[in-house]
Amino acid sequence: MVLHTFKMSDHLVASLIFIISFFAWQEIALSQNGYPIPLSSQMGTPPISNQTGALPISPPMMARGMAPPHGQVQPIFYGNDAGTGAYNHPVYAYGRQEQNPEMVMGSQYASQQPRKKKGYTSIPGAYFRMEYISWNLKEPGTFFLGEQRSDRLDLSNQALLSNSPLQGQVLSTNGFSFENSPGFRATTGIPLIGIGAVEMSAFVIGQSTASNRTLPQTLVLPGNTFLSNGTPGTFFFGYDNGASVSMSTRLWGASILLIKQYGPPGEGFKLQPLGGIKYFALRDKLNQNGDYTSGVDIAHSVIEADTINHSIGLTAGVRAEFVHRWVTLGIEPRVTIGGGWNRTRVNAQNILSIADPLVSTSINGFAFTPMFEVGAYARVHPTENITISVGFDYMAIANMTRAYNSLRFDNVNGVGVVTARNRSLMFDARGFNFSVEWMYR
Repeated sequence: MVLHTFKMSDHLVASLIFIISFFAWQEIALSQNGYPIPLSSQMGTPPISNQTGALPISPPMMARGMAPPHGQVQPIFYGNDAGTGAYNHPVYAYGRQEQNPEMVMGSQYASQQPRKKKGYTSIPGAYFRMEYISWNLKEPGTFFLGEQRSDRLDLSNQALLSNSPLQGQVLSTNGFSFENSPGFRATTGIPLIGIGAVEMSAFVIGQSTASNRTLPQTLVLPGNTFLSNGTPGTFFFGYDNGASVSMSTRLWGASILLIKQYGPPGEGFKLQPLGGIKYFALRDKLNQNGDYTSGVDIAHSVIEADTINHSIGLTAGVRAEFVHRWVTLGIEPRVTIGGGWNRTRVNAQNILSIADPLVSTSINGFAFTPMFEVGAYARVHPTENITISVGFDYMAIANMTRAYNSLRFDNVNGVGVVTARNRSLMFDARGFNFSVEWMYR
């Protein structure tokens, strides 16, 4: 009986020793609220409770993707800042098995994992800008539609131009205005890592029209002055039932630029050289209509002139900006060196009489067309992705053909012949713009 009691006590003591040893081991392994890990783990002891970023007291041991089928859960790393004093939440795995990211996304640690975008690919830093532009295009001024007389009289001197009792008035482009011509410009940019960005832009100015009409009054006879068989003379032909002149202008263009970025990103002064290819086009149309008495009938004289210019060249410049978190101020001068081809086409009929035939002429040419541009702007950044800006543009290009400057009036043995001629002028435009830009971050 005593022996039996001794054996029971022996088992009881052994059980107590086992229980005490187990809890002592667990206390050491937990290491003040840490996760249970094997004492032989090479990961070392997790942070103590008074360190920043200590592990939570109650980890979701049964969360999807976190609970092992059996065995211990151990951290495979403490975070990217391990060894620097900072501590991030660990990522858990079963021994050496890799973790399933989709399982982790469903846990409370999903915020620690990068989310993958599906369905499209986007480029951080890419931008798109849409601008409304209002430009003043170069006006012809008072350009007379006629030839210089052999007596060198001023074509605006009405009293001496006509042999009739009425004062001759040479038709002109007087009063033509192409101010506030509306248009749009679209720009998109794609960043190039380590280089800068490539920027593509295109613009168009819609057709701008001006006209005037002269009616025969008591002392005024509208008309044109002509050469006489190719040489200056004194011949003037008037439209006793009135005449009108109208003109339209439109332009468009595009460019591809490589913009080099120097210095670190952020606020401050930025100087960015740029270079690329520039295309520009300008088109004019001019119509003159005159009514005159031919015998007992009223004849209708028609002159149509159409010019188009295409220019392409290499462009270079610099973009200088002062960048602030909320505002950007910038200026961008550019020079384009290139050449262009042009075409002038004229149709004319019934110039001096109903018997005058339709005469169509066309001239093609090539010209050196250097261009200078400068733009200044102020941009406001109300949000991280949206930019609103206002700016001013100026551009000038040499050797452009214009419709009003491309007519040759000749009286060939009593037959009116109006043909095309190739003349070039400087063209310029200036005006304001308003834009909204969106940038992908």
